[in-house]
Amino acid sequence: MARTARPGAGGLLMILSLSLLCGLSRAQTPADTLSGRVLNGTTNQPVPNLPVTYVIMQQGLEPVATAVTGADGRFVLEGVGTPGGAPALLRAEFQGVTYSLPVLGQQPGGVQLQVFEAASQPEMVSVKDHLIFLHPVGDVIFVTEQVVLENTTAPPKTYFNPQGTYRFALSETPRAEVRLSVTGPGGMPIQQTPEPGEQENHFALGYPIRPGETQVRIDYSFGYQSPFDFTKLLLLPSEQTFVIAPGTDVQLSGEGVAEVGTDPSTGFTGYQVTPRENLIRVQVSGQAPASVAGAGGAPGEGSGLLTQISTPVNNRRRLILGFAGLVMLLGFFYHYTHAPISGNEKRAAGGRSAKK
Repeated sequence: MARTARPGAGGLLMILSLSLLCGLSRAQTPADTLSGRVLNGTTNQPVPNLPVTYVIMQQGLEPVATAVTGADGRFVLEGVGTPGGAPALLRAEFQGVTYSLPVLGQQPGGVQLQVFEAASQPEMVSVKDHLIFLHPVGDVIFVTEQVVLENTTAPPKTYFNPQGTYRFALSETPRAEVRLSVTGPGGMPIQQTPEPGEQENHFALGYPIRPGETQVRIDYSFGYQSPFDFTKLLLLPSEQTFVIAPGTDVQLSGEGVAEVGTDPSTGFTGYQVTPRENLIRVQVSGQAPASVAGAGGAPGEGSGLLTQISTPVNNRRRLILGFAGLVMLLGFFYHYTHAPISGNEKRAAGGRSAKK
């Protein structure tokens, strides 16, 4: 089906950024020998005696070669030519966390893979932004949450907690499975399996949170009848929370819910929400416009749509309180729910070595 709307400025920036990144990772076939160094980003010292593996992302993660770092943290990988120019990664496990780096060809002085020491204190991570997209279609309301986690530890360390690094709760049992993906700093989206919590409809993410910004996407759906009371308990409070509706045919209301504007290119309307005792309550009424409901599949149930959020959009998100920032945000959401990426890109680097 042809698209009936065009992404806003944010979507266009993402398309250009993604095209450039994907083009580089495929156009540059690595040389037969690849050298580099592993650096401990916490101590700024080289990491000795650490295995580094060269992996091709071609119908899975296929290890091609492995080398062990010397006392100076340097390594040399032999025979790492990539057939057909398939995307490749360097991977290394340090203190229980797997670190990955896309290989874009040999670089002057060698490539550098940065790792960090791990710690388990929950206060290492905070939530910068929490965005919730509510998409009612027929008797189903699809929900997409975008949570922006920030790790600003100094010196920088990776937050790694066996009990989960980000916990979240749903107000009721979803219609289908909860789908979860994570995009680490400078990485690509990685699908994760939500780990059940001790309480019903409580879940945890087991992905290590590296220094910088990590973005978590949660997709699920509930049965819907207008008007619908959407509630959300924030187990980890956010600096700012927004709810987005797909057009004026869907109305949102409630205490602490304030409209901030409508994007003219998509028709999406944004609302800033002030939680009460970490609880969001929003009444939803109406149906998503047919042009939105039918374009590319509804988010949250079987669409399998993931895309990277480019740096320009991340920067503009800080302007969300202004109308220009809202336009960028809503443009991102349109592209985010309509632009698929390949299976290889979904399987990009990251995650705990114990969970694939």
